[in-house]
Amino acid sequence: MYNEWSLDVFYKGADDPALELDMRQFEGYTLEDHIVLNGESVKSINTEFKSDVYSVSKKDHSSVDGGKLTSLIEEHSFNVIVLSKKV
Repeated sequence: MYNEWSLDVFYKGADDPALELDMRQFEGYTLEDHIVLNGESVKSINTEFKSDVYSVSKKDHSSVDGGKLTSLIEEHSFNVIVLSKKV
């Protein structure tokens, strides 16, 4: 039986690097992870000969405080912010 709920936020980097979400409906959720796929542009691709154009990393650019999720989003990135709640 599961004793934890998970909420995943998917977000593509935009011109404004500041992301703020109202989390008051999700009381008790805590930040577990912020995973970023980042590259030179959103149209870039990895190839057999150039496999590091896009890379995956974990960031500490996010926080949850006072019912608000705030995050700094890098340009040309795809982000997964993982929140969880014990039930």
